[in-house]
Amino acid sequence: MSGHNGFAGEGAWAKTWDVRMQKHLNTFAGHQFTIYNCAFLGANRRDGRSLIITASNDCTVKLWDAATEECVQTNFFNAGRITSMSVVQKTAEKCNEEEADVYLGFLSGMVGVYSLTDAMELHPLVEY
Repeated sequence: MSGHNGFAGEGAWAKTWDVRMQKHLNTFAGHQFTIYNCAFLGANRRDGRSLIITASNDCTVKLWDAATEECVQTNFFNAGRITSMSVVQKTAEKCNEEEADVYLGFLSGMVGVYSLTDAMELHPLVEY
């Protein structure tokens, strides 16, 4: 996966690649500014879909259907521009409703931990 610089919706996309075949697979476009972080959430979801998650300088985190390139959820954060993201997936033994924790760092200095649920919503666990 790679995230790209962008401004006013132009060039702000994430792409997936097949490294072995050296070819581009998918493009996920919809952010307004640079995408700083992106991650593949895998195919272990209960509904069978694989998701891509992207975090951008436009204060949003977007969830994408990896197969259709459709944005399925947009989360806006009042804390400001997102500068870092880390996704920690939970193991199958510990998985109830939540599938992953998403750690976000903001330009404002705030850090937030959010739980990504089956409903594809980010719920705050800790913000400081």
